[in-house]
Amino acid sequence: MTKDLDIPDAILLKTEMNLSNRLSFWFKLASRYPRVCEVVFVPIVLSIIFGIFLGRFLDGDHSAATWQDNTFLILPIFSFISKSFSSGQFPYWINSIAGGIPLYNTPQFSAIYPFYFLGFDLYVSPLSASIQVHFLTLFHVGILYLNTYIMLRIFQLPVIASILGASLLAFSVNTLQLIPWINIISPYSWFPLALGSVYLILENKRPKLGLLLGAVSFSLLITASPAHALIHLVYCTGFLFLTVLIVRRTDGYKLTASLRGLILLSGISILLSAPALIPSVISAKNMIRWVSASKAVIGHERIPLDCFVANQSQPKELANTFFPLNMKHEVGNSYLGVLPIFLVTFSLFKARRNWLIIPFLILGLYTLFSSTGEHLGLAYLNYRLPLWNKIREPERHLIIFNLTFCALSAFGFHHLTEWVKKSSDLDFKKHLVAFGVFMLAFLSSYYVRQSYKVRMPDSILIGSFLLFLAILLALRLKPRLNGIIFQGALAAIVISPQLWFPDTIPLIKDGDYFTEPNLRSHRILNEISKIDNIRSYRLIIQDDLPSTRWWSMNAVYYGLRTFQAYMNPLPYNQFQEVFFAFNAKNYFKLLGAKYYLCKSCNTIPLSDYQLEREIEGYKLYSTENARPHYFLVNQIAQTYTDSQDFWSKLKENDDYLHKVYIHANDLTKFSAWLGSNSKLEWEVLREAAAQNSLELILRTNARAMLVLNEYFNKDWTVKVNGESQRPIKVNLNQLGILLPKGTSQVHFEYYPSLFVWLLHLRKAVIFVLICYFSVIAFRNRSKVKDWFRKESGLEIPSALP
Repeated sequence: MTKDLDIPDAILLKTEMNLSNRLSFWFKLASRYPRVCEVVFVPIVLSIIFGIFLGRFLDGDHSAATWQDNTFLILPIFSFISKSFSSGQFPYWINSIAGGIPLYNTPQFSAIYPFYFLGFDLYVSPLSASIQVHFLTLFHVGILYLNTYIMLRIFQLPVIASILGASLLAFSVNTLQLIPWINIISPYSWFPLALGSVYLILENKRPKLGLLLGAVSFSLLITASPAHALIHLVYCTGFLFLTVLIVRRTDGYKLTASLRGLILLSGISILLSAPALIPSVISAKNMIRWVSASKAVIGHERIPLDCFVANQSQPKELANTFFPLNMKHEVGNSYLGVLPIFLVTFSLFKARRNWLIIPFLILGLYTLFSSTGEHLGLAYLNYRLPLWNKIREPERHLIIFNLTFCALSAFGFHHLTEWVKKSSDLDFKKHLVAFGVFMLAFLSSYYVRQSYKVRMPDSILIGSFLLFLAILLALRLKPRLNGIIFQGALAAIVISPQLWFPDTIPLIKDGDYFTEPNLRSHRILNEISKIDNIRSYRLIIQDDLPSTRWWSMNAVYYGLRTFQAYMNPLPYNQFQEVFFAFNAKNYFKLLGAKYYLCKSCNTIPLSDYQLEREIEGYKLYSTENARPHYFLVNQIAQTYTDSQDFWSKLKENDDYLHKVYIHANDLTKFSAWLGSNSKLEWEVLREAAAQNSLELILRTNARAMLVLNEYFNKDWTVKVNGESQRPIKVNLNQLGILLPKGTSQVHFEYYPSLFVWLLHLRKAVIFVLICYFSVIAFRNRSKVKDWFRKESGLEIPSALP
């Protein structure tokens, strides 16, 4: 009997082995130590496949972050946040746009998500921001790839089948469709791992592992963006639990354990993601959110039905799942291909052995049919589902279709590679029936395909399908060939058609940044930013190309403070009082609009403005009648009851230059403090400004009010001579503070106390979880040693704890 070679002996004999012996050796090694080989080699295989599909986009010449939502929203905000972190400040708010808005509560993205900013100043300029966000996007595609593989392994699928399913999802057309949105691809990259953790908890086999993976994946998903991905995850988790409730209705113990585990997972996830989730939920009722170019919803209003079904597909266009029809796609694509759908058909043979098959099939079909909107009637049901009805455009649900059907393709692949080893005639007949059902759907889709142009040659799709069938038939006739090489070849045939799909990531030179109007905007703003004391005032911009909102976002890079923004959602009251009130005489000068940049120059009257300079055909005007970043007053101009009353009284005279407007309810409270007819004299002894704070030491000759020319918000805190003082809302939306006669030290700080408290709570929860799982690992160290010895074949010294 031949004795197996030990690893050291194999290394010595390596040079003497021929190719066959080497392959035999590695296969033997893999079968003897499967876990170790998987940990070592699978990441290498995944990296190679990733390079094959997306490596051409790593040359620095391409960028997914080039179209308008990136160029004029994501990139400037990321640049601002990154600069704040690099200066040691947390970006609680941004003072550059819309008069200054909070950032900590936006559902677009959270600054606490660890993979957006990494604590570095990564996004210094518009061009570097575009490149860095592009690489960040591909990094999250890699996370999606790895997490999908882990999910499929949790579902107990073999390695090759798991690689197949993960590759289909990571490099699907739908994933490439989502790549331009870093704040969409990032949360969904954690979605598969979250579902895998839910499965572990529902199975109740490794609930602690499920709890650990779930705590990580759920919290990262929510902090990346507490929006659509979270809604989808809630519904998918609920549906999987409902399935378990039906399947195991007689096993009360397991059901109770599963429910307890899900509740615990939900609680921990909410605590870990609370700084991102809770503020955004609380602030939602006061936000305006655009759901189309001309329509918006306020607070918890329902999305208009015509916006809810925007970009819906026709039922016949479901043929796109087989053939990549040249049809309009905005935020989702149902294309998978002929072979993946073929494998989905045969995944149903695994339904008795794995309860996940049926709920995944239902979820996939439901979200696929939902993409047709009103045509199949599902839009009317979705329109009434809580939270689900917050997701506009039916195509956005196709991420669930792609995930579930790619997983089912892996199950189908696993089934077929097992089936070819068997010889039952009955099984053969059943598979002929399944094949007939598939062919019926395939031929129907091919008939529809004749009316459309396609984005990939039919020969690629049909040729790969026939080649797959040929190899499968050969393995059926000779089951002994069904090894890792032939399985790998089959998997490669399934995923290879994607390589012929047209490139979807543009060259960076073709993006929005390099358009001449945008470059001109940056040149002009850069020139304006060099003006002395420009940041103590605000800038009104009027233009059509780029739009005023895009100018405002470009101004973020240069620290210029403007009144508009390309941001969604926005605080509703602030939107009303800042965006479209240019016709209110004196109002914007009160808010600090010393400068006015324009081309046609018809937004505001020019009577108080003088031409300063002309830059590339744009005129820059300035006025001396604008209020600076802060000022002192000791007289009340008038009282007002609402914004319309305030604007009408402000038009009448120039009182705003030396007096303050008080709300009618506050007149009695402050009339005794203010109202002196003596000339107010004041001097700034010291000024120290930072991103979130302003500290002043002032000397006045009388009691006065210090007004900070920032938009009033409950998150502003003030200390006067070391004592807290609640700021007063004056001049409709500015902050006022009462100062005594003499020298005073004033400290303004933008400090969202709830958010900061939640950050501390999050740190405490992380510490508790680390301690908990460390104790578990210590108590089970003997099991860990036994597992390591079994998998690696190495002995661990007994002295090792």
